[in-house]
Amino acid sequence: YRPHITLARIARENIVQLRFRIASMQNIFPLQPFEATEFHLYESRPTPNGSVYSVLASFPLAAGVR
Repeated sequence: YRPHITLARIARENIVQLRFRIASMQNIFPLQPFEATEFHLYESRPTPNGSVYSVLASFPLAAGVR
């Protein structure tokens, strides 16, 4: 077991298509600042019908974290 952070999941056969799509994107959505007040640690359990996610812990952040 190797602890890791998953930012996204995509089937390997779709990676070339995803890279092309990202490269062609131009200002599709502006990224606006936001304030994070907490973050959550999730557990992912794969099942035949897709992964099931459960919150294991929540962590408050200091006020004003951007």
